[in-house]
Amino acid sequence: MTSPIPSPGLIDRISHLRLTSQQIAEGVYSGLHRSPRQGRSVEFAEHRPYSIGDEIRRIDWRVVARTDRVVVKRYEEETSLTIQLVLDASRSMAFSSGAESKFAYGQRLIAALAYLGIHQQDAVGLTLFSETVSDYCRPSRQFQQLDTIIERLLSLEPQGATDFERLEQLFQLNRSPRSLLILISDLLLEINRLEPVLRTLAQRHSDLLVLQLFDPAERLFPYSGIIRFRSMEDSRSIVMSADGLRSGYLERINQHLQAIGDVCGKVGISYQWVDSSMPPEVSLTRLLGGRIG
Repeated sequence: MTSPIPSPGLIDRISHLRLTSQQIAEGVYSGLHRSPRQGRSVEFAEHRPYSIGDEIRRIDWRVVARTDRVVVKRYEEETSLTIQLVLDASRSMAFSSGAESKFAYGQRLIAALAYLGIHQQDAVGLTLFSETVSDYCRPSRQFQQLDTIIERLLSLEPQGATDFERLEQLFQLNRSPRSLLILISDLLLEINRLEPVLRTLAQRHSDLLVLQLFDPAERLFPYSGIIRFRSMEDSRSIVMSADGLRSGYLERINQHLQAIGDVCGKVGISYQWVDSSMPPEVSLTRLLGGRIG
């Protein structure tokens, strides 16, 4: 039976990832040249035009007198997001040609995104999935949610195959009017299986960002000679000449990237691919663009 109390080793890893998340987040802020939003101690956020049904007491009469426009005060609670961070925890994410696996890199990205969201007073949740939804953490804007997310991230090792249909079913049941879903995955699935899932997720969330992760070796295929290639998600393997395989492999990878980019463009999904050799703050800056602040 697993102890509910984190081990000293896990506590050290949580502390390290928490610090790392802050450092990456600060790098993202710097890269975007923006400042985080004001905290909830400043309740008023902005104005919006008056609509029938709005409470009269919320009209800002000073603005009306100055501009002849009837506007009401909009508050932070109305402008905050529900952010669901989703990380692929399938076995293929464990692949690494260097010091860090795709999954470990994804953990750092998710932790930094959680830090960014919570410090902007948004409700942030976490979903880890492979063949099943391995873990689901309901969105919360409480500051301790950051440590909860980091502990959940570090308590799981990637395993099993990828089943995006499970993910689709989960988010059919969980939806918020102002929801942002950020999916981080290697997306190593046939496009005819990926496309309907991406379309459905885009329809059910007001905003969807997808970050596709590669290990540098998956993009460059730096192999030569006769090599046994093993599947990361099942027991299959094949012995082939890497030199004879390279051209066809790279062509298929580029076609796959293009197909995913085309689908995301059609349904309004913000999409980026990165490899795990990139500094995490660079990857997140490319993904988030002007969304912070």
